[in-house]
Amino acid sequence: MDWTLFQIGCLVVLAFAYGWILRAAPDRRATLATILLIALSAWAAEETSILAYRYYAYPDTWWLKLDEMPLIVTLIWPVVILSSRALVDALFPSLTPVKKALAVGLAVVVDASLVETIAVAASLWTWVEGGYLGAPLAGIIGWGAFAAAMVFALEHPKIPRWASPLIALGATHLAIIASWWMLFRHALRGELPSWSVAIAIALIAALGLWLLRRPRRIPMRLAPPRIAATSVFVVLLFMHATTELILHFVAVAALYLVTLDLPIGRHRRSS
Repeated sequence: MDWTLFQIGCLVVLAFAYGWILRAAPDRRATLATILLIALSAWAAEETSILAYRYYAYPDTWWLKLDEMPLIVTLIWPVVILSSRALVDALFPSLTPVKKALAVGLAVVVDASLVETIAVAASLWTWVEGGYLGAPLAGIIGWGAFAAAMVFALEHPKIPRWASPLIALGATHLAIIASWWMLFRHALRGELPSWSVAIAIALIAALGLWLLRRPRRIPMRLAPPRIAATSVFVVLLFMHATTELILHFVAVAALYLVTLDLPIGRHRRSS
C-alpha cells in the first residue's frame, strides 16, 4: 500500500466531510467546538488505552503521530461520532441521552466491524491477538464504548461541556475494563472461525429488517460524508479482498441502504 496516497486520500475525505457538516450546521461555532471536544477526547481515550493496555499500536508510517496516536485518526473520530449521531437523530428523534448514547454506540460498532477488519488486513494498525477477521471483538466493542460515552457526555444536560472529555474518558475505560474481566478475558479471544462471519451477517440482517419495518428513514443529505469516508476503505477492501471481507462489507452496505430515504422507497411506502 502506498501510505502517502492513502493519507492524502484521508485528508481530502476529511476536508469534504467537515465542510459538509459545518455547512449544514445551524450553529457552526457550537459544532466546531463539539468537533474539537470529540477530537481531544478521542486522542485521550486512544492514547491512554494504548499506554495502559498495550493491546494495539499504530505503525510509524502514519504522518504526525501525537505520541502513540496519528493526527489523522484523531481527526476521523468527530466525523464518525457526529455522522452516527445524525443517523440516530433521524431514525429515533426523541431518545433520552442514555438511549441515544447506546444507539450511537451500536451504530459505531457496526461501522467498526467493517473498518477494523479492513484496517487490520491493510496493516493500518496491529492488534496483539486476532479475533473477527483479524480484529479482536474487544477492540470493535471499544469503538462503541467510546462513542456511547462521548455522546452521553455531550447530550446530558447536567454535564458541563468542559467536563465531557473527562466523563467520556472515564466511562470508556470503565466499559473496557468491565467487558474485559466479565467476558473477553475468558471467551471470544483469538481468531474466530470462518462461520462467525455468517453469525455477524445474520445479526446485521436482523437489525436491517427491524429498521426496515420502522417508518423513518435517513435523509440523503446525511449520506455524502459517510459515502466519502467509505470510499477510502472500499479501495483498501479491493486491495486486500477476501471472500469473508467482501461478504461482511455487502451486509453492512445493505444495512445502510435500506435505512436511506431513497426515492423508490418513498414511492413504495406511499403506495
